[in-house]
Amino acid sequence: MPYCNSLLIANGNILVSNISGIYFAPLSSFEIPLPIELEAFTATVRTNGNVRLKWTTLSESTNYGFEVWRSGNSKDEFHKISSLLPGHGSSTTAYQYEFIDRLATTVERFYRLRQINLDGTHKDSDPVFATDAMGKAGAVDIPNEWSLSQNYPNPFNPSTMIKYGLPRRSEVTLTIYNSLGQRVVQLVDEEEDAGYHEVTFDGSSLASEVYFFRLQAGSFVKTMKLLLLR
Repeated sequence: MPYCNSLLIANGNILVSNISGIYFAPLSSFEIPLPIELEAFTATVRTNGNVRLKWTTLSESTNYGFEVWRSGNSKDEFHKISSLLPGHGSSTTAYQYEFIDRLATTVERFYRLRQINLDGTHKDSDPVFATDAMGKAGAVDIPNEWSLSQNYPNPFNPSTMIKYGLPRRSEVTLTIYNSLGQRVVQLVDEEEDAGYHEVTFDGSSLASEVYFFRLQAGSFVKTMKLLLLR
């Protein structure tokens, strides 16, 4: 392509003005640099069923950040599962990124990155398939019924883990109450995929007391006790 003095994009072509004259050329004739140079993008199923996504950029240009999108099949519609993960603007330094998908599902999980520029435009990466550490397919079992397990440890100080299972995708709330029935903290309030989930409750700012945790997922409701003991 000869040296261009001016460019004007119109109807998928570029109006070129140079020493050879004025003419239209296909946009594909020009190499448009990507906003990031992506070295690697992987999705690995961990032993607890979570999926760790990792990617590395060798350089970035006007990179506002990333979103993670997931689908049950590489041809299905993807849906966003993360908030914005801030990028580094413009840089020639290599940066590593990581996101943990804690929503297990038995369907094959495909992931892609949506890279968003400072001007609001975006570009999607090719999808990757979640595999385990040995490269095997990353499908994970889901429970046959709703469940809420006793927190562990219990008594606890200052934090404890709460686990529950969802047989299908549901609107979920997980709430901590004190002995007077007053809400202390909302741990979960969102739609979650089928699978096993775990949430950490940190009681560092609370007094020793018997508390209650209540899970509501669809029509399933269950409440259990937990004890913060300093």
